Amino acid sequence: MTRSTALWQMHAAAVLFGISGIFGKLIISGVAVLVFGRALFAVLSLSLLLVKSRRLPWQGMCPRRTDYFCRSLVYPTKIG
Repeated sequence: MTRSTALWQMHAAAVLFGISGIFGKLIISGVAVLVFGRALFAVLSLSLLLVKSRRLPWQGMCPRRTDYFCRSLVYPTKIG
């Protein structure tokens, strides 16, 4: 990353943080709705990023092939 690119990214991040603060003041909603919306947005965006990079979050969770309980939780359609 060049210095110019990093500088532009820092400026964009500062603008986005400022805009989010303004929108936060303008939103008339409950705290629970805001937190749920932020969490949902984070889960969807991270899932999209992981699927796009072809690295699924549940890969490697069951290291042993004979651990049928773990495999049934992680891979509900493929047991054994």
